[in-house]
Amino acid sequence: MVEDAPKNSSGRSESRLTPPGTLRSLGDEASKSALRAIQAAQAQFLGGSELDDAALPLLDWCRTGAVCDFAALIRLDPTDERSDRLAVTTVPEMLDQPGMIDSGEQGAGSLRGLDPSALRHSLTLGDQVRAPWITNHTHAAAVAPIARCLGDCRELAVYPLSSPDGISGAICLTRRSEPFQPDDLRSLEPVIDQLHLMVRATSAERTAQSSERVHEHDRTRIEGIIAAVRLCTWEWDFQTDELRFDEVDASTGKLNQIRSTGTIWHDRIHPEDQPRVKRALDEHLAGAPYFFAEYRLQREAGIWSSILASGAVSRRDASGVPTSIWGIYLDNSRQRQAEEEQARSHGLLQQIVDALPQRVFWKDLDGRYLGANLAFRIDSGCNPVGLDDFEMPWTREQAEFFRECDRRVASTGRPEMNIVEPILTDDGEQRWLSTSKMPLRDAHDTVFGVLGTYLDITAIKENEVELARARDAAEEASRAKGEFLATMSHEIRTPLNGILGYLDLVLESRLDPEQEESIATARTSGITLLHIINDILDFSKLEAGKFELEEKPFQLRPVVAEAVELLAPQAYEQGVELALIWEDGVPEMITGDVHRLRQVLTNLIGNAVKFSEDAPITVQIDAPAEGQIRFQIIDRGVGIPLEKRAHVFQKFSQVDSSPARRFGGTGLGLAISKRLVEAMGGEIGFESDLGVGTTFWFTLRVPTGNPTPRSDEGAGKRVLVASPVGPIVQSLRLELNRRGFEVTTAASLPDARAILASPQARPPFDVLIIDAALGKRSGLGALQSLRDQGFAENGCLTLLAARHSHFQSADFQQAGIRRTIAKPFTRPSQLEGLLGTDQANAIADAAAERPGLAVPALPARRELRVLLAEDNVINQKLARRMLEQSHCSVDLADNGREAVEMAAQHTYDVIFMDCQMPEM
Repeated sequence: MVEDAPKNSSGRSESRLTPPGTLRSLGDEASKSALRAIQAAQAQFLGGSELDDAALPLLDWCRTGAVCDFAALIRLDPTDERSDRLAVTTVPEMLDQPGMIDSGEQGAGSLRGLDPSALRHSLTLGDQVRAPWITNHTHAAAVAPIARCLGDCRELAVYPLSSPDGISGAICLTRRSEPFQPDDLRSLEPVIDQLHLMVRATSAERTAQSSERVHEHDRTRIEGIIAAVRLCTWEWDFQTDELRFDEVDASTGKLNQIRSTGTIWHDRIHPEDQPRVKRALDEHLAGAPYFFAEYRLQREAGIWSSILASGAVSRRDASGVPTSIWGIYLDNSRQRQAEEEQARSHGLLQQIVDALPQRVFWKDLDGRYLGANLAFRIDSGCNPVGLDDFEMPWTREQAEFFRECDRRVASTGRPEMNIVEPILTDDGEQRWLSTSKMPLRDAHDTVFGVLGTYLDITAIKENEVELARARDAAEEASRAKGEFLATMSHEIRTPLNGILGYLDLVLESRLDPEQEESIATARTSGITLLHIINDILDFSKLEAGKFELEEKPFQLRPVVAEAVELLAPQAYEQGVELALIWEDGVPEMITGDVHRLRQVLTNLIGNAVKFSEDAPITVQIDAPAEGQIRFQIIDRGVGIPLEKRAHVFQKFSQVDSSPARRFGGTGLGLAISKRLVEAMGGEIGFESDLGVGTTFWFTLRVPTGNPTPRSDEGAGKRVLVASPVGPIVQSLRLELNRRGFEVTTAASLPDARAILASPQARPPFDVLIIDAALGKRSGLGALQSLRDQGFAENGCLTLLAARHSHFQSADFQQAGIRRTIAKPFTRPSQLEGLLGTDQANAIADAAAERPGLAVPALPARRELRVLLAEDNVINQKLARRMLEQSHCSVDLADNGREAVEMAAQHTYDVIFMDCQMPEM
C-alpha cells in the first residue's frame, strides 16, 4: 500500500512504503506466518541484501497457486567448508523442529529490533522439496545447495539475493501439494500484494541508489574537470535568493563553497556593468538559450575582478516558471589585464609610429594593407586597412610596381633599402621618395607580410642640386684661385731667386764681418719667403686637384738621406744633432712619387728642427709588416699641448698661435704632408708628451722589395765607436754590423780610454771612430791624446764630425786622423774603405763629402761651352755670371725657338733651359 505523504518544499509529493505492520489486522494464522516471513526477509534485505525486479516472477508464482505455507530467508554461509550447511531464517512456528544455529543471526537480529532468539530455526534434512525450475534459473549454481537440502518433499520457489560482493542468499517460498482454497487465497492475497509492493519499492530504491551513485560519480568528475580548467560553478535559487559559488582555491586547486545572496552579488557588480548583466539575465529568463555576461565584480579586499559568466535555467515549477539557474564563471582578470596591457602597448606603438616623419605601412602576402601610420594616411587621403594598391589612389603603373616589389621582398626574404625614385603628384609636381621594404616574419621565421617605409626627400634632392651648383662654383673659384696663385707665385719666385742668387754671389766676395752678417740675414729672409711661397703654391694645387702622383721605381735611402742632409746645416746652427737609423728589412727599391715623398720628409724633419734645441732628432725607417714602410721623426722638443692636438693637421694651424710666438711658419707644412701621404695611400699620425717631445710617423704601402744587403767586409774586425749621442751610435752600430764588424760603444772620452785600457782591448781595435763632440773644442785634441797614449798604434783613427765643421787638412795630419765620417751619417758609402785606405785619399774623399772642409785645389779643366735659354733678364745675368765664374763660355737665347736654332748651329757641352720658355 502507498499512502500520500505531505508535500515537500518544492511542491512535489513523496511516496513511501507502508510499514508491514499494517497487515497485522489480518486474523488468519497463515497470514500472520507470511507477514512474519516478509518481515524477516525485509529485515535481512535492509541488512545488506538486495531485491530487484527479478523477484516479481517469484511472487507471481505464489499468486497463481496456493499461497506459500513456508517462507524463509536462506543465507549461504561462506565460512563453512561444507556446501550443504545452510543458515535459514524462518517464522517462529517452525522452531519446534530440530535444527542448527544460523551463523549470521546476530547481524540479522540487530535489524528492525527483531529478537535474536526468534531467528533460531531448523530444517530437517529429510524434509525434501521439489524445485523443478531451479536448473533453468540464471542463479542455479547459487541455489543448488538449497535444492539438495530440501529435496522433493515440497514444491519450492527460490529467489537469489545478490549484493555487491556476490550471491549472499535466497528467499524461499513453498506451497502445499494441494492448492489452497479460494477463501484462503483471498485471506492471504493482501500479504502477497504487500510482498509485491515491497519488492517493487525495493527495486525502485535500488534504482534510485544506483542513480545517486552515478550522479555522485558524475558530480565528482565534473568538479575535477572544473578544478582542472580553473572554472567555478554557481547556482542561484530564485525562491530563497540563495546564491552558491564553488570556487577553485588557487593554492590547493580544490573547490571551496561560498554562500551568498543574489542581492549581494548584484550590489558588488560595477555600476556601469549592472544594466548589461540584468539585461542578459532577463533575456535568458524570457526565452534566450543561455545567459552570458562579462562584468567587473568587487572582491572583499576592494579589488575589482573581471568575471566571464554563463548559465542556464536548472529548475522550473509546475507552471514552467524558472525557480533556479545554474552555470559556470571564470575570473579572467589576468587575461583582461594582459589584453589591456597589449592594447596600451599597441596604442603606444601606434603613437610612436604616427610620430615618425617617415611614412610607414605594412601589408599581408596578398598585398592588402594591415596598417599604416598617420603620415601615410595623410599622404594617401584614406585609411588603407583592408585595401590593396589597386584600390589606393595610385596610378595603375605605380600599383603594379609596388605589388612587384612586395612580391620580390616576400619571396626572397631580403630587404630592399633606400630605393630613390621620382613620382608625379596629381598636379604634375615631381617629388622624390626614398623607399625601403623588408619582410615581416612570425615566431617560426615564416614570412607573413611586408613592412615598408618611405620618406619624401624632395627637399633633400633640391638641396643636393643647390649644393652641387655651389660646389661647382666653389671648385671653379678654387681653380681660378689656384691658377692665380700659381701664376703669381711663379712671378714672385722668379725675382726672388734672382735676389738669393746675387746674395750668394755677394757672400763669396770679400766682405767685412758686419757686411757678411747683413747679407746672410737677407739671404735667410729670402729663403724663408721662398718656402712660404712654395707652401702656398703646393697647398693651392692640392685644393684645386692640380697635382698628380708619379709611379716610378727609385732608391729609397738616397731620398731619405737627401732630406736629412738638406736640414743638417740648420740643425747644426741650433746645436741639434740629426741621426738616421735604418733598420734591417727595409727594401732598397720602391715604387712611388719620389718628389712628394721627399717633400713630406722635408716638412716633418724641418718641423722637428724648428721645435728642438740642444737635443738630437732621430729619423728612423723600418718595415713593421710585409709590404709596409714606416717613417718616424722623433724629437725631444717642446711637445704639443693637449688642446692643440686636434688641430695639428689643419691648415694654418700653429702650436703656438699667440702674438709673441717663438716659432715661425705658415702652418701649412703638416696639412700638406697629411694630404700627400693620404693621396699616396698611406697613413699619418703623431704621439706627443708636453715638455718631452713628439714623434710624427707615416706609413706607405709598397711592393715587397729586396732589403739592404749584408756583407762580410769587416769579418773578424773590431770597431770602437765613441759618441755622446745615442741615436748616432745606434745608426753606426746597425750599419757596421751589416758589414760584419764587431762593435763596442762608449758614451764619453773617459769611457773610451777605459775600454782601450781594459783587457777587452786585446787584441787591439782595428778602427776607432771618435765623435768630435767628445772634445771641449774641435775634438781633434781628444784624438791626438789617444794616439799619444798609445791607444791607436794599430788602429785606424776616424773622426766623426759635422759636415760644416771648418777643419783643415793639416789639422787631420797632425792629429793622426786617417779618415773622417761626416755627420749626420746617412749613406752606407761613408763607411767604404774604412780599413787600409791611403790617408791622403781618405781625407780627400771625406772633404769632398763635406763642403765645409778644406779641399786641395783641383787641376784646371778645359772651358765648357754652355747654352743658357732664359727669358728673364735678371735670371740671365745671374746665371751667366755664375757660369762664367766656373770658367764656362755662355751663349744666351731669349726664347725656345731661338734656343732650338742655336743648338742646331753649334755644339754645346751643356744646355740650361727654363721649363716655361715662350715660343716652345
